[in-house]
Amino acid sequence: MICDNCKKYQATIQLEQIINNEKIEMNICQKCSLDFSTPIFFNSVIQGILFNLQSSGNNVDTITCAACGLNLAEFKKFGKLGCSNCYKDFEVELMALYKNIQYGTEHVGKFPKKSAKSLIALKEIKKLKTRLKVAIAEEEFEEAAKLRDKIKSLEEEAKNNVV
Repeated sequence: MICDNCKKYQATIQLEQIINNEKIEMNICQKCSLDFSTPIFFNSVIQGILFNLQSSGNNVDTITCAACGLNLAEFKKFGKLGCSNCYKDFEVELMALYKNIQYGTEHVGKFPKKSAKSLIALKEIKKLKTRLKVAIAEEEFEEAAKLRDKIKSLEEEAKNNVV
């Protein structure tokens, strides 16, 4: 098979990209693969995802970062944010992007096998405490009592499982 890019050498690498449920395949040679280095190829993939980025508001591309002046259209074009404040100003659009790229918007990470159960329990306790505060603030005292009891049992379980 001949390289789709240079049409000179034998293709040894196959690149695949899926945009709008449409699969695009490209067969390239070793020499052309240097042109498709990870940052460039990754940037084109991100641009493909950003192109399909949607939001509920009108004229979304005119949203601008208050600190650096980058607008959403420029972010879609280049695939790079201008400053740390962009994460706050483009939060809604970035959350949609994260959901397209990965399984969710929360980093889960990996756990050491020995302490996985206790770490998972501690993480669950933290989530339940947050939900407990919300339930108390909304005066849902029955739900708050259930959450309090569940937190207490998880804390005792975690205490008993410490190695």
